Amino acid sequence: GNREIMWRHILPNCLTPVLAFLPFRFSGAVLALTILDFLGLGVPASQESLGELLAQGKDNLDSWWIGLSAVATLTV
Repeated sequence: GNREIMWRHILPNCLTPVLAFLPFRFSGAVLALTILDFLGLGVPASQESLGELLAQGKDNLDSWWIGLSAVATLTV
């Protein structure tokens, strides 16, 4: 029947591209949120975020490990 054809043939062929594309969408969303937070347009400043950590690292260049931890997190 039609349901069996969809379940056995169409669904597995549709899931492969979706699962392959999902990590890229997720990393893009995290990067977009980080950029907005860095610019001050994201979550409120009272909440911790990667963008806020990057901004603090930019303001405190003597404490290089602050910015490095955010960059390392985004890279991984």
